[in-house]
Parts: sequence; structure tokens; C-alpha cells
Amino acid sequence: MLRNFHYTITVSGIGTSGYDTPRLAAEHPSKANAFAGVDISQLTELDNGISMLNVEYTEKIFCVAKSDVQFSYRFIPSVSDMTTYENAVLSDPAGDTDIFTARSADWASGGTGFEMPGWRKVTYSVAAPTTRKTATFTVTGTNATVGTSVKQVIKIISMPKQNFGSMPSSVSKDGEIYKLSFTLPDDLPQSMFPLTIIFDQHNDKIAPARPGTLTEIEGSIIKYAKEITRATYESNKTVEFWFKSVRTITSGDRLYIRDRQATYFNETSVLINP
Repeated sequence: MLRNFHYTITVSGIGTSGYDTPRLAAEHPSKANAFAGVDISQLTELDNGISMLNVEYTEKIFCVAKSDVQFSYRFIPSVSDMTTYENAVLSDPAGDTDIFTARSADWASGGTGFEMPGWRKVTYSVAAPTTRKTATFTVTGTNATVGTSVKQVIKIISMPKQNFGSMPSSVSKDGEIYKLSFTLPDDLPQSMFPLTIIFDQHNDKIAPARPGTLTEIEGSIIKYAKEITRATYESNKTVEFWFKSVRTITSGDRLYIRDRQATYFNETSVLINP
């Protein structure tokens, strides 16, 4: 599992009896049907002890129209032979399927050949979002010899760019320190995290006044980055940036705020009062 990722594991049923101690369990690997009732979200590699399913991603967010988006996957029916591959079944999309403006013709049959061994891919396009919508499709690989399957649900989210909440029009210093505080919207998708917020003054007149931000240099411009993990977001949706002036602030100087590459949020700015 990866840091800063959110995983949901739901055990809906057990197909065989367990063991009294961890040692016995380790010495006697569970039968295949023990995994039949396990549903795992956010994992890009699933291994039930018999077969392995790899997917490129489990959730993807689009805040603008996008064409020729690719999704890749691979199914290995037996982990004892990692060089033998079979085609997994890719379901038709469910949910808000109108977010797709185009899909490869063989979407349901499993995609086309791919350059890497065993991997297959499909291509789709999404429309420009007007409201938040979600579509899903399922990738299922089945070991016909044993009769077990491993599957993963892929979520495609289309949503307009977000706005930072409670953003003031200007900030004033208290003593020598400025404090900017704003909020993040509720219910942001899992895959948006870790979310990096960029603070850019454009004229290099400020510097952080407290720990918690990283300094980045883009060309000759110095910017400051603050990373928001999913855990931080769940506990506190308020973002704070404390800074001080290192050169004279003049009338009209502004601080610009966006997420990295302005992917999910609209860039905004606040006036820095001298």
C-alpha cells in the first residue's frame, strides 16, 4: 500500500474456516474460496493467492474535457506462472455514463493490444463537466481452472474546477507576520490527494513564517508549496499559510493561490496590505 492513499477493504463473507493462531494460518495458506467475499478499493494490484489483476488506476478526475484517455490493465490467471496472461473482462460503464463522449469500440470485450507484455488498454474521452458526475466500470479476471475471480472497480469522476472557500480579499500583518486562512470544499474525491497548494507572490517579496511549506523555484520565481494529505483533510479542511515580507510590500502586491498546475481549483489571489 502507498502512503497518502485511501484504501477501503470490505469483507462481506468468508468461504472457509480459519485457524486458531497466526502461525497455523501462515503454515496453511487459505483456500481460494476464502477470498470470494473480499472487496478492495483503491488497490492497483490485486492478488488473491491464485491470480493477479493489475490496473493502471482506480479513480481518475477530470475538471476539463479530455480526449484519448487511456486505461490499461493486465490479468495473470496463476501467480505461479507470471509470464502467462489472459484477457480480463471489462464491463460496460455504469452510473453517469453520459460523461463519456467516446469509447473504443471493443470496450466491453477487453481492449486492444498493448506494447508491454500482458497489458491491454482501452481509450475513452470525457465531456467538459457542468456538475459532478461519476461513472464506473469493472475489470474482472477469472481463473477458469479453479473457478475463482479477482476484480476491481474503476471510478471516473467529472467535476467542474473547485473554488477555495472563505478566501479573504486581502490580508494584513499582525506585527511582522501575515496569516492567510481559507477552506477546502467538502467531499473531495480520494484520488485528489495528496493535494499540493501553491503560494506565489510573483515578485519574491515574501517568505514562510512557520514550518509546513516547501520552497520551489520555477525559472527565477520562488514559490511555496503546502501538501495536504487525505488524513489532514479529513481532520481539518482549513488551510493556513503564515508568511512575512522580505522586501517592501507596496500597494497592489498580491499573493496567488492555486493547486499544482491549476488542475482541480480555479486560481485566485488576495491583496497583501503594506
